[in-house]
Amino acid sequence: MIIKIPVAEYRDLNGINFSSLKHMAESPKSYKWHEAHPTEETAAMAFGTAFHAAVLEPELLAAQYVVQPEGLDGRTKAGKDWKADVAARGLLALSFDQAEQIKEMAANFRGHPLIAPFLIEPGQPEITLTWEDAETCLPCKGRLDRLLDDGRIFGVKTTAK
Repeated sequence: MIIKIPVAEYRDLNGINFSSLKHMAESPKSYKWHEAHPTEETAAMAFGTAFHAAVLEPELLAAQYVVQPEGLDGRTKAGKDWKADVAARGLLALSFDQAEQIKEMAANFRGHPLIAPFLIEPGQPEITLTWEDAETCLPCKGRLDRLLDDGRIFGVKTTAK
């Protein structure tokens, strides 16, 4: 089945995905341990998620993220109050520098002559697939960065140095 749901709902879906199966390559014990102890989102993962939104769903970036005012120190009372307000509104905060970097990276990415066609061709971003494996009958899931109407799949990745 192909569905469009927010990433938080995808993470809550029952099913095996590639990220979980990577641990099986180590051992079944490693797989079970990681299943019981999900990975906490790192700063690099959060940055990558924001970049995904900037490239694939810019309207979500504006709706889900807020930029910390330049010079606002998160350790001060004003900074702590600002962070509490952001969290209470269900938004995610980006530092001023992160927001500027994401904006520049997304513009460069979207403007690249090899990439731009994949972003303007008809398709849907952030599509979730669910199915039952025919051999094991186990529930499976996957998330495609962008599924083009002709069936091609486009992926976006970020890396940290």
